[in-house]
Amino acid sequence: MPTYTILAFGQTADALQTDCLTLPDDTDATNVARLKQTLEDIYPQLRQISYQIAVNQQLALPDDALPQHAIIALLPPFSGG
Repeated sequence: MPTYTILAFGQTADALQTDCLTLPDDTDATNVARLKQTLEDIYPQLRQISYQIAVNQQLALPDDALPQHAIIALLPPFSGG
């Protein structure tokens, strides 16, 4: 079964209790907004974090489609220095 690879960093990894997981791509997660909702349903702690989603190394918008076998990154707030 094809899957999405989810990479998590910082606070998002803490919420997931892992830095990498897989999610079947036959879920209802057809776009970024639905993926975010699916993840927050499974991991409610994510709702407390302001994070962005990148798909295949590009920041994604809520309506962006998810291609099969996408590599998805959950990016918590960060600052430079």
